[in-house]
Amino acid sequence: MRTDRDAQGTRTFRAVAQPPWLEIGFAVVFAVFAVLGLAGRIPSGSFPLSILFLTCVALAFGLAMRERHNARAVEVRESGDGPVLTVSSDPVGVRLRELEAVTREEEGAPPALTVGDGRGATAIIPLGLWRDEEELLEVVEQARVESGATGDAGSSVPVRRPGWLLPVRVWTIMTVGVSVIVLANARPATPEPDAVRVTAEKIAETVGNRGSPFAGSRPCNVYVVPLDRASEQDADDLARTLAERFALLPCAMPSHAIDVAALDEARGQLAAEELTGDLSSLFAAEWKRRPSTVIGVTEHDLYSSGEPDLPYVLGRSSDYQPRQGIGVISTARMGDGEARARRLETMAVRMVGQHYFGLPPSDDPTSALYDGLRSRQDLDRMQPEYSDPPPTQTDLFEARARYLAGG
Repeated sequence: MRTDRDAQGTRTFRAVAQPPWLEIGFAVVFAVFAVLGLAGRIPSGSFPLSILFLTCVALAFGLAMRERHNARAVEVRESGDGPVLTVSSDPVGVRLRELEAVTREEEGAPPALTVGDGRGATAIIPLGLWRDEEELLEVVEQARVESGATGDAGSSVPVRRPGWLLPVRVWTIMTVGVSVIVLANARPATPEPDAVRVTAEKIAETVGNRGSPFAGSRPCNVYVVPLDRASEQDADDLARTLAERFALLPCAMPSHAIDVAALDEARGQLAAEELTGDLSSLFAAEWKRRPSTVIGVTEHDLYSSGEPDLPYVLGRSSDYQPRQGIGVISTARMGDGEARARRLETMAVRMVGQHYFGLPPSDDPTSALYDGLRSRQDLDRMQPEYSDPPPTQTDLFEARARYLAGG
């Protein structure tokens, strides 16, 4: 029980052994943000902290109003007829100077104190779940003595807190504490990058060669084709990286002009499937059914005509002929610097694993073969490796042999 006295001299006794909804609410809010932090989904900047603060303020205000509306309190008021004892949820007031009976009801839990006056009014006050109930009993006992009322207020019963109260409070403290630690160490999620809208004019600015990039080419394991002049350096870098990583024979090809028919003007993006289909036709015209992997690279933004609900794709690939994989990678949303190079390498390693070595998809979000790739955030969790520990060169070429044999 809490006791307060306002300006009018009204003493109020309030129950406190109730679920700590405010603490639970704070703990839940912090826990939600902590989970988002672990998942790398908290936006950068002060916005999430503002949301957290406003949510907690709104929660506290709502609970305070609810408690004010529903609180059950015992009040001793001074009136013209002397002190009056009332229970806030009960309009009946018992005049303490006219007490007729004060009885303790021991049956049931918690015990109750019943107070009645000479006018037939009664008030039932629950005991046992109150703090400082000694003060309440002293007030009632003093009024009983002054009024000569019958009955016995008795001595205070021990305050009995519900068994669930301590575990709940421990849980809320631990949840808030752990959540604060997680939030303090959480890496804010990188906001989804924007990309330059693709137009026919943008394509024309860096258009590649009009002819087939495979004309007169030598036999290679992997062909890396820049689909605009701006991607020529990327193609060279990828070819060197793949050669060092897998002991393959990758070839960086001349640039190839993108067909404007692949442009979706409404979206301002290129259809990835249109580009891979074009590369497949050109490769087959030169090399027929040769089991190789072709990777196109473009600076322009892509979408998938097979999954139009996705706002963008970082790359798409598929087998157009048996054991002949064709893919395309977009660097439009890959940023710059070392992070860009790692993202591009991871996408290329992914396509080589899928279409050269024939490796199955993985449910490991850190694997280059992760089958849940949907955004740059997913790509940032991926590594340019197939597993941990990574397969050996012998493992990879055995996988290649099985892939070619159709196993």
